[in-house]
Amino acid sequence: MGLIDGYGNTDVNAAVRYLRTLFDKGASAALSDGQLLERYVAQGEESLLEALVLRHGPMVWGVCRRVLGDHHDAEEAFQATFLVLTRRAASVMPREKVGNWLYGVAYQTARKARATRARRRMRESDAPDAPEPVAAARGGQDDLAEVLDHELNRLPDKYRTPVILCELEGKSHGEAAERLGWPIGTVSGRLSRARAILAKRLTRRGLLPAGGSLAVVLALNPESAPAGVSASLLSSTMETARLFADGQAVTVVSARVIALTREVLKAMYLSKIKKTFGIAAAALLALTLTGAGLWQAKTWADGKAAVGDTGRVTVNEVINNDDVVVTQIRIELPPGCKIEVYSDDKGSTRRLTADARDVKQPDGSNSVEITVLADQVEIKQSGTNMIKFMVGYKIGKLSSSSSQMVPMPADAKQLSDVLSVPIKSGEFKVGQPTKLVTLKGVTHSFLVTREK
Repeated sequence: MGLIDGYGNTDVNAAVRYLRTLFDKGASAALSDGQLLERYVAQGEESLLEALVLRHGPMVWGVCRRVLGDHHDAEEAFQATFLVLTRRAASVMPREKVGNWLYGVAYQTARKARATRARRRMRESDAPDAPEPVAAARGGQDDLAEVLDHELNRLPDKYRTPVILCELEGKSHGEAAERLGWPIGTVSGRLSRARAILAKRLTRRGLLPAGGSLAVVLALNPESAPAGVSASLLSSTMETARLFADGQAVTVVSARVIALTREVLKAMYLSKIKKTFGIAAAALLALTLTGAGLWQAKTWADGKAAVGDTGRVTVNEVINNDDVVVTQIRIELPPGCKIEVYSDDKGSTRRLTADARDVKQPDGSNSVEITVLADQVEIKQSGTNMIKFMVGYKIGKLSSSSSQMVPMPADAKQLSDVLSVPIKSGEFKVGQPTKLVTLKGVTHSFLVTREK
């Protein structure tokens, strides 16, 4: 008899994969978190992801269960957390802190799920202004669990990481030190400091007697301890992650899990854009990403610096469908060169010029980062189809953006009829114009020249 997933479906293949991984004593079991994640990013092998799910699943499940309370909602948040990992694995830095990263994603995912549940119940309620029943009933140890996760999420990474490993995943100080590559004294010292910070914050909130410790909190609140995850939830999660990572149709989970995953991915990308281009660009991106799924990024890079008469371009296609396009472009300049970004629209030419010294990035490269956003929308009042278009630039520590709204031609049925992003990852030649994007016949290009 096969395992039964959380939605009542028997999936023999998923169960077999789960059992195979559970009892696998081969290479995956001996790898560190960082090695597992690095190999998964490079190779995309399902067994590597399964090993990470098995290692960190109990911790993720505990977070989702504490924040949401409801078992079914917690299962959906658990699955969404690992679907996010399949899409964002390459962004986890440093690799060894994947457990810390998963805690943060699980916490934010569970909070989003709780907010969505509250909105759904408000819509279904006969009294729209009534408080959410579950939220209104929370108290005592439930409050302690919720506040503990809130305060733990606020800790700096260097303190939160050992708490997650030692308190939530049950590792010894030595095991945590080996996982992180830290001296055991560093783990012990930071764990002690983290406990003191949490105890002080909980005491301030009236949830811990003066002079209490984190050990007291954990004893009072068994929900904070590592929790077992059912075999059915693990098997269905790994089957879903496999399909989701491959871009295949996912039918083993509810549509709510997929929608929740996309909401979390959207929020993560919005946060990154806000840090790069500021609030105005983030607001535009929020409109751009509404209802859109994030696709697996396709990047090109070999880690070598641009030299001589050629430079390098890395293109990250975040979204590309009939109505929405989001593309990130990184242009690496050879030393002693300058870059000019411009459009051939004679009515409103925009030019941005900078030399290699101005575009120095924290990683030591000379590069310009460009984000292209386009969204086809309908103006409700008039029924007119419009295109929201933005090009954002990041040059060293400076950033700027230009945006416009243009009408969609009557004969155009989808965005690709009027928008083209011809640039691909690879090399470009110094002194030769390179096209970035063309919208309704107006082409935005860049030109890199060597300074005299």
